[in-house]
Amino acid sequence: RTETQKAPGAVPAAADTATVAHVLSRLAYGPRQGDIARVQQMTLAAYIDGQLHPERIADVALQAKLAAFPTINLSTKEIARDYYGPAEALRRAEQRAVDPMMAGQPPQRPGSATSRPNSGPRGRRNNRFCRT
Repeated sequence: RTETQKAPGAVPAAADTATVAHVLSRLAYGPRQGDIARVQQMTLAAYIDGQLHPERIADVALQAKLAAFPTINLSTKEIARDYYGPAEALRRAEQRAVDPMMAGQPPQRPGSATSRPNSGPRGRRNNRFCRT
């Protein structure tokens, strides 16, 4: 092979605008303003490598934005302990303040037999021998 011949599937060292636009259309959502110049500056091979291995891309700007969210690195257990648990306790306290009869009682599901009087298996509504 001579210097001008490329191996099949080889990436050209200096790609023209049409080739870069084609690669951007195939590997991304098409070229945006400035993308072609950026890919030509970094070489087409480096761009393709970055698309195939995104974990190698250093994204300092994204890391700075994500640092504002303290829960981003927490496990599900830590989120439940630190956020869900206190919110649930607050909800129960507010519920007890509104309905003092609920204090000390376990929460009831809406529609359960104990949430409606006389609706259990021996309740008046369900007793076929009882006239109401």
